[in-house]
Amino acid sequence: MNNIDFAKNILLDNTDLSDIKLLTILNSTLKNKINYSDIYFQYKYQESWMLENNIIKSAYYNIDKGISIRTFNKKNINFSYSDKISEKHLYKIIKESNINQYNDKNKKTKIWKKINKYQNSYDNPLLSISNEEKINLLKLIKNEAKKQDSRVKKITCLLSGSYEIILIISTEGIFTADIRPLVNLNINIIAEKNKKYEISNYSKSKRNTYDILLKNNNWKKYTTEAVKKSIINLYSIEYSENSKKLIPVILGPGNPGILIHEVIGHGLEADFNRKKISFFHDKMNKKIATNLCTIVDNGSLKNKRGSLNIDDEGTKTQCTTIIENGILKSYLQDKINANLMNAKLTGNARRESYKHIPIPRMTNTYILPGKSTHKEIINNVENGIYISSFSKCQIKINSGNFIFFTNEAYNIKHGKITYPIKSIKLIGNGPDILKKIIMIGNNLKITSEILTCIKNNQKIPICVGQPTILINQMMVYKNKK
Repeated sequence: MNNIDFAKNILLDNTDLSDIKLLTILNSTLKNKINYSDIYFQYKYQESWMLENNIIKSAYYNIDKGISIRTFNKKNINFSYSDKISEKHLYKIIKESNINQYNDKNKKTKIWKKINKYQNSYDNPLLSISNEEKINLLKLIKNEAKKQDSRVKKITCLLSGSYEIILIISTEGIFTADIRPLVNLNINIIAEKNKKYEISNYSKSKRNTYDILLKNNNWKKYTTEAVKKSIINLYSIEYSENSKKLIPVILGPGNPGILIHEVIGHGLEADFNRKKISFFHDKMNKKIATNLCTIVDNGSLKNKRGSLNIDDEGTKTQCTTIIENGILKSYLQDKINANLMNAKLTGNARRESYKHIPIPRMTNTYILPGKSTHKEIINNVENGIYISSFSKCQIKINSGNFIFFTNEAYNIKHGKITYPIKSIKLIGNGPDILKKIIMIGNNLKITSEILTCIKNNQKIPICVGQPTILINQMMVYKNKK
């Protein structure tokens, strides 16, 4: 069974919606000077299990389903949704979306080409192991963490999963579907030494089933990493510099790619540039970074949290080079903005659910590897800071200015990483930072942690990544709590 037939079985079963009726409904929207219409169907199963010490503190299960219809021309966008899937409710939301304010009867829906080549796994993560096994997995993690280090005092584990089925049809002839499994593991640890307490967090997320956590005892490896992180935090010392200081900063592989996501990636989303909000709105085909710097957004990576077979308009996801050897090559597009900007689609239209309109968003965004080794980059710094991960940030899209707070960082002296440090802020400007990257490592790492991006109050899963990079100067100062 292909994706479309599978999705139709789930979404349209026990409804009165045949292919002919759907075509008729779409055609009804085109009687009104509308350039484009689409209908989005969604069915989503979700669950979560939380273990605190040895007690299941919460368990959650939910099914959410619904439809939405969107129409637009160059002047107007109309959108409406319902949590009921039926012919009656489709016509109801068409009426609610004010489509009938126009008057033209010339257009017809293009003949559908059913796009069914996306062969994703149909396995539902929620059914991949029993509820008893899920609870047992959480207890195994808790016991393993306690066993590994006596300084671990409290453990909270959260296991969650979802199984999402979507179906998209449009007046441009699109008839396609996607199956989107997602599993998450979050381990929160409180460690203590001499009445000093530190909280640390470690997470994993993949488009897979729970089996991936059990395979090769992966859960034990993740627990070891979580404990290691908690102990590092326990022994980290306060950053001693009170005044702002320009120093070399090394961003380690993986998580620090959040900086690129936040201060560069968002600035390259098409809507911000069409509206001239972004600093990059007039920089297409211009040099905006060092020659070393190539950045891509790739929604087609296998099993990554930010990966999709198709975006939420039915466009196949792809690897889009947004910056190539320092030159701005592309914005991240959805249909509306691509149409208005006369640009090619990039498969970056995303929405949180059927209740939300799709907008340009990132998927998996990362810097491509360079030629330097990790060791060479560290050896190149006499006095500086090495950052393994960030905790939070503040950014301004229009200027690219940012403040980032570190979660795990180290002091560098004489070309060597010395001791862990904390309470650090980085302040800077994204466009400026791109020009200060002087070394890029050959050790690309794309994260598998739980990362969620918020834009226009819509939350979506994403991934970031990068190799080790050296920025020759960044403003660093102590975070005064």
